[in-house]
Amino acid sequence: NYNEHSENIIKTEINDNIGIAPGAGSVFRQWDFKKYLEIGSYLRNRGFNVYFFLGPDEKEYLDICLENGFLCPEWKDKKIISHDITFTMSLAKKMRCLLCNDGGTSWMFEFAGIQTLKIFGITNEVKFARPGYSTTIQVNDHGFVNIKDFPTKKYIEILNNFLK
Repeated sequence: NYNEHSENIIKTEINDNIGIAPGAGSVFRQWDFKKYLEIGSYLRNRGFNVYFFLGPDEKEYLDICLENGFLCPEWKDKKIISHDITFTMSLAKKMRCLLCNDGGTSWMFEFAGIQTLKIFGITNEVKFARPGYSTTIQVNDHGFVNIKDFPTKKYIEILNNFLK
């Protein structure tokens, strides 16, 4: 039972838990991982529990997350616990929200009923965000062409409004 399993992995108060999913199917849809680390530290300093949701393609970030004191609830002993979508969705239900790119993990969270703050560069934020469950940042609206150039400071401004 994945729901029961997620209870054993994430024991902190839902309203204090924020997930970050730095991956996406294409590097052109990914905001810089180091910026997500900065956001994670910012949130932790504000009293939130920050969890990084890393897919198989983001395994290279696992040690960096752990070294920086962030938990990666889908992983144990450097192995992904399950490839079953219901496992990730059960973990999603333990989060207040998810900060992410336009990637598959965002949809799992949105269909689990969890709000996302999703950053977009080359893809269409209207087409690739679930209405009512996703607040979007289109970098072009802020004068940036490349998602990687979007500044952490501006992201934090938007994030603070999102968390109100």
